[in-house]
Amino acid sequence: MLLKRPTWVEFYRDMAFCVSMRSKDPNLQVGCVIVHPESLKILSTGYNGFPPGTENTSKNWEKRTKDDLVVHAETNAVLLTGQTDLEGSIAFVTMYPCKECAKMLIAKGIRKVYYLSFKDKYEESSALFEAANVWVTEISFRHFRPLRRGEDATLKDFEDGLIQRVRFILERVNLTGEPTGVYKALRENTEELRSEDLLSPWPRELKDKILLDKWTHYFLFLALIASTRALKNHQGAILIDSKTLKISAISYNGYPRGVNNDEDDDSMQMSALENAICLRLSEGRDFIAFSTHFPSLHEVKNLAQARVKRLYFIWPKTPDGENINEKALQIMKDAGMEVVPMDVPDLEKLEKAIRDTTGGLKRAEEGNKVPFSAWPSNLTDYDLQPKKPNRL
Repeated sequence: MLLKRPTWVEFYRDMAFCVSMRSKDPNLQVGCVIVHPESLKILSTGYNGFPPGTENTSKNWEKRTKDDLVVHAETNAVLLTGQTDLEGSIAFVTMYPCKECAKMLIAKGIRKVYYLSFKDKYEESSALFEAANVWVTEISFRHFRPLRRGEDATLKDFEDGLIQRVRFILERVNLTGEPTGVYKALRENTEELRSEDLLSPWPRELKDKILLDKWTHYFLFLALIASTRALKNHQGAILIDSKTLKISAISYNGYPRGVNNDEDDDSMQMSALENAICLRLSEGRDFIAFSTHFPSLHEVKNLAQARVKRLYFIWPKTPDGENINEKALQIMKDAGMEVVPMDVPDLEKLEKAIRDTTGGLKRAEEGNKVPFSAWPSNLTDYDLQPKKPNRL
């Protein structure tokens, strides 16, 4: 079985959905991903949550209080960009933006919005988008351009498709037996790091369980999703700022910009980690990397040079099938880089998390006056392609 490679639009649709799974909202998790209009590089991500200092208690998440406290996914994504130029950028959201989020997106320069689900009360945003000439609607809700949700267009179909892609990636690597040799020693020496979570700059007690309750699990899951875009030897990687935990890059293994995918020359490909290093959005800080695979010796040198202070990985082999290299471990140790092997994510738990998140979107649609069957079926100008560099 081969994994059907998602289009760029489908890839960022999936990514926005998976970003939402870190939200603590017990009823509706919403995610937003903002990408560059030409390179399609991810510029920012966000999900709905409380501002720093507001506790994630059940009382605060009740309907009568949460609307006054919560910061929506789109606003979070905009605010987390800092001074990054978003002029002309594209936003992928799991829920059509409310009026206040629409203002933020427009003010920051977003010019195209793709969305997965819709609530009637947010239809008032359409006038704002139309006035700002944002590509999302042609005058009325019936002309909005939603993201495709599968062959039968239902959220159930989208849900099953995403689970199928996650299952494919997790099941394609068969690790049998107990860890041995260098890998076993590495696991034993990092037992404490493997069980600890990253410290958020805004620590707060989680009063209720959330879908992905550790940052380490969350970022590894996003790396797993990123790998679905690769043509083969699926590898995904995430680079985050060690101080703020903001995502600096999300990538997968593939050819450099401008090199055609039909070259079929593995030596011309870049690994997911190398791509992430090249795409990083900030300088001057130390980074934490998350990878589906252990890096090759060549990648390790670049990670050390790029000031990666810690690397989490799932599978103890490179995408090419090479075992953990002791020389690579020594280079990382000399550079002061901690290397943390993690367990393969639990497929059943991920499936439940995906279905729970989709359930929130389904409930949000139940009261809509316009059923999904009335949404547009013939979509135009749907797919995206990165702009290739000019050749000399």
